[in-house]
Amino acid sequence: MTLSSRKAVVQVTLILVILLTLGAGVAVAQSAPVPTPAADASPTEAAPPAGTPMVQPPFPGAPLTPATDRDDGRTITNGKTLKGRINPINDYDWYYFYATSGQAVTLQVFRKGTSLDPQLILHAPDGSMLTSDDNSGGNLNPLISNFPMDVSGRYGIGVVSYNQQTSGNYSLRMDMAGADKDDNRLMTSGKNYSGKILPTSDTDGYFFEGIEGQRASIQMNRNGGTLDSYLYLYGPDGWQLASDDDSGEGVNALIADFTLPEAGLYHVIAKSFGGNSGGGYKLRVDLTAPNLALNKPSTAWDSDEPWYLPEYGNDGDLGTRWAGYYGTNWWWVDLGSPMTFNQVKINWEAAYATEYFVGWSDAPECLGTYTGFNYSANAIGYKVHNLGLRTARCVAIRMDTALYWATNYSFWEFEVYHLANNAAPLDSLPANVVLVDTVPAADFGDEALVEVELGNPTD
Repeated sequence: MTLSSRKAVVQVTLILVILLTLGAGVAVAQSAPVPTPAADASPTEAAPPAGTPMVQPPFPGAPLTPATDRDDGRTITNGKTLKGRINPINDYDWYYFYATSGQAVTLQVFRKGTSLDPQLILHAPDGSMLTSDDNSGGNLNPLISNFPMDVSGRYGIGVVSYNQQTSGNYSLRMDMAGADKDDNRLMTSGKNYSGKILPTSDTDGYFFEGIEGQRASIQMNRNGGTLDSYLYLYGPDGWQLASDDDSGEGVNALIADFTLPEAGLYHVIAKSFGGNSGGGYKLRVDLTAPNLALNKPSTAWDSDEPWYLPEYGNDGDLGTRWAGYYGTNWWWVDLGSPMTFNQVKINWEAAYATEYFVGWSDAPECLGTYTGFNYSANAIGYKVHNLGLRTARCVAIRMDTALYWATNYSFWEFEVYHLANNAAPLDSLPANVVLVDTVPAADFGDEALVEVELGNPTD
């Protein structure tokens, strides 16, 4: 079976009945998303226009706010001031900051020549409310002074109008006792961060967001002085996961290729070994994405047995490969359960498919309707396909056209990834390692989606 057109530029639906075993696969329809309801209006405020996108702040009990509110979701750092505005009177502005346990935060809101009577709310990393204040700062200004940070993590701040009765401009300031300019920075994978251990007992805290199954490599390299660096890594639950003194070059600390056990915010402590040395350093984290297809059950219409079996196409070994006959041929992998992913990489051998389809499905036993995109190749090696964010149990490739001289198709690896933040490799990592990256919506627009079914190779 083949599609009447190999390169779809408009939406196409082809239902080719599967007769492999017991019956036909069934297409899975997705219902349209339900619009988020608008927030309840205050007695003196009109409700937002119908269809206005709304966002729920990540704090229990906080009201919905318009997604276009530029004050919301900003991060405030030590010693900095941000400007905001409460408008309308039921507006709820929310902010974040990062803190390490043992530190203490002071938060102040100053009304700016308006009738605003602001209220300040502090939330813990789990979203629960820790404390609030109305006007301890005088002149109707709220003040939360030297509040202790009992756990390390990302804290929340809410700024509202007291009793939702006033509106106007304000400024918000945050100061963190026990922290210096190196502390509580959010790290981006692949970026170097400069810091200094001074005095020798100094400890600097950093954070990064991780995904379950990612591999993290954290380096702390001396950059002046006599520093003998030391690293700790803590998980989202606060438990210590790893530490290192000098696994890097010389006396540099390196936590290498650590597999993250869950999604969430990770905490890194950078210090000197024994608190006995000081100096400058450079710190970086590199995150590599897990290959969701690695060693998962895979199947193909046919294979060149016994040397090129389907499982050789996703075993992580670049010395083995799958190969199957030309014409129309399918190869697919069962991820074991529905998983979220947004990229497929195919490492083609010399007998690559010049035209092929990559799709995803939740069909029973992976036999049924697949939705995906048509692609083409013109060289051996890796082809990277950004699919947009998808969730499914099965991922498949249907190969349609072989090279003119080839009697089969063949690839070394078929890989599936859920990629997130931008990243760059460590110098010591192989060139073909897959790193976390920002993935565009898709290689093609949604109108290029095609839907097909795995068919019986004998039809």
